[in-house]
Amino acid sequence: MTLLLANSLSPVMWRTLALLLVGNAIIGLIEGGVVARVFRFPPVRTIVLFIVANYCSMGFGAMLFGVGEKPSPLPEMLFDIPLHHAGAILWICVVISFAVSVVVEWPFCWIASLPTKAPVHRSMLAVLLAQAVSYPLLILLFADSENTIGDDVEVATLHDVVPESLDATVYFIGAHDGAAYSVDLDGSDLSLMQSIWATNRYDVLGWRPPSATGAESWQLVFDSRDRNEVLLENPDGRCEAFRSSYSDDVVRHGWWLGSTGVADLRPPDARDWVPDPGGNWGMQVTQESTQQEVHITFDTPFVSWWGRCVTILPGDIVVFELGQQVCVLSLPTRKIAFLARGRGPVVLLHEAAIGGN
Repeated sequence: MTLLLANSLSPVMWRTLALLLVGNAIIGLIEGGVVARVFRFPPVRTIVLFIVANYCSMGFGAMLFGVGEKPSPLPEMLFDIPLHHAGAILWICVVISFAVSVVVEWPFCWIASLPTKAPVHRSMLAVLLAQAVSYPLLILLFADSENTIGDDVEVATLHDVVPESLDATVYFIGAHDGAAYSVDLDGSDLSLMQSIWATNRYDVLGWRPPSATGAESWQLVFDSRDRNEVLLENPDGRCEAFRSSYSDDVVRHGWWLGSTGVADLRPPDARDWVPDPGGNWGMQVTQESTQQEVHITFDTPFVSWWGRCVTILPGDIVVFELGQQVCVLSLPTRKIAFLARGRGPVVLLHEAAIGGN
């Protein structure tokens, strides 16, 4: 498990974890030392208070920006379709983080100033100085945050991404209510299937093959750690279980298989592009014949969009989750489109589409 965790975390996330665990003490030491020297506050008292303040600020930041796989609520609070505003989200998060740091750390700065009987406004100036010292260091530390949305891939509409000949249904778990939904690949006919109360981020949908149950056909199942439900039997079309390097047929998967699982519905002789979802890395797709790579990544100290549950369809059209957004990617055109707010998508390819490819 430790190896799987290490392989799934990007350099940005490793630095973020290091900052949360150790870096806050160093930042508190620097901030407290500068404030004590400039404003003549008691040095030891000021440094200790600023160290504590930074860990308190970390706690508030974790609630706002999420920790690990726990998604941040900010993107969907700011925008209806976060995919269309990736660049803006990063800078808004920087501003919010600065403001939260000032608000949370100011009471500690005020307490540090009490022995000097300084007026309140001096503690306010002191906490602003502290952030002015530390934030340039943090910006340098995270200068290589990765956002390929708009660079490696162009954000477009479903009409530009989904070929008219491709007829498929996508099933997913709603981001807000944990219910099972279905939607056509072109974005039409969004329907509530069943209220399954999938509140745990490890809950998944998946296709169960007949070989796993002895049934006569595939089944769409909801799988969680404490229960299992069949949502659809005898699907009218073609489906495929997620597969990964850890298992041949993945029926139930935890977070590691949820990150790496891929279902391939293309003809066997048309599988040149190979997707590789990588957790908070997002997803990388490699063309084996040319070794050309396409990266779909939004990985920052504040928000990371995890890539998982990938299905690749005829014509090299990819359906996958990116930060609790069901997205559709066209590899031939390198265009990506938003389909629905949700997670864990699985795809049913209808017979008409199969016959046409």
